[in-house]
Amino acid sequence: MMFDSMIFVMRMVEIIALMYVILVAAYTFGWFRLRQQSIQVVKHQLPITIVVALRNEAGNIHSLVKHLAAQNYPPVAMQILLIDDHSEDETYKFLTENIQQFPQINFQCIRAEKQGKKHALQQAFASAVGELILVTDADCKPHPLWASTMVSAFYQFGAKILLGPVLIEGNSNLFSQLQSLEWLSLMGSTAGAAAIGWPNMANGANMAFEKKAASQVQYLRNDSNVSSGDDVFLMQAITKHFGSKAVRFVAASSAIVSTKAVADLKSFFRQRIRWTSKSKHYGSLSIIIPALIVFIFNAIWVGMFVASIFFPWMMLVTMLFLGLKALIDFPLLLSVSQFMRQRSLMRYFLPLTFIYPFYVLAVALAGLFSTTTWKGRDVEK
Repeated sequence: MMFDSMIFVMRMVEIIALMYVILVAAYTFGWFRLRQQSIQVVKHQLPITIVVALRNEAGNIHSLVKHLAAQNYPPVAMQILLIDDHSEDETYKFLTENIQQFPQINFQCIRAEKQGKKHALQQAFASAVGELILVTDADCKPHPLWASTMVSAFYQFGAKILLGPVLIEGNSNLFSQLQSLEWLSLMGSTAGAAAIGWPNMANGANMAFEKKAASQVQYLRNDSNVSSGDDVFLMQAITKHFGSKAVRFVAASSAIVSTKAVADLKSFFRQRIRWTSKSKHYGSLSIIIPALIVFIFNAIWVGMFVASIFFPWMMLVTMLFLGLKALIDFPLLLSVSQFMRQRSLMRYFLPLTFIYPFYVLAVALAGLFSTTTWKGRDVEK
């Protein structure tokens, strides 16, 4: 009986491993197919609105305003809404001071009526006059052709929502480098999933959507009581209403938005736990199934590793399992790192491959069963 149970467990492990291989192979296929498509950046006059929600971002105001003002897009067709979400520092003051340096740009600073980033964004969207709304974060630096590239992709693809690449600029310390490499894997998965018609991730640091389409899908939104996650919930609603072809990833270097690496491990885990805590509210199988496969695959490996400490004969199987993960992950991560001009990070590929399963297990469990904070506020789950 015990032998039969072991055989059953091994078969289940093999099935999960096969599912993981198929999943990553599909993402890799999608990414390489995506890279074969070029974005023709041309001049357009489409009215756009760039929206940024800010809270306690005084230290980033100068850089943010400067990079937004530097967008190579006709000022007459560009509205920039900066909405302050009840900051406790001098964010709003610095905003009003910095935008005065660019009178030719239609900057508008407003104060959020309700608390919370989601409410702030919804208020800004209601005030937006652009047909296409671009969203980024206060600590981001968009490429000068970011707006033009997203608009060109909007016309070229005929999409309702566009997902853009986000680059984490790390410094020389190991934690920052590993964080940047892990982020590249998320970008590759986001792009590959969208390319094969299974969009499952979105990032409010770089996305754009048609205002009319967003209004049409409001009846499908079920996230009014969730404090964050406006990006993924919007993508999910648009996919359900318009189909997966309405979601496209813009794989162009001129569409890259860069941001800083999280400063310390505690802040990093808080950020990831906040993201994970929203997962229970997602209703799309294209989001739930891949997340479960990745979680179970990594949890199995952690279990095998722990078991091999007590049963040394399992170590060989455990390492072979890890080798399979490295083999299937490598092509996608290498290509994405080349696209982002961060190929040097690949020297940390093997250490990250070993660390990653422990990280996935810890963040997933913490996101489901613990609470966290964001900028002085408890995150509602």
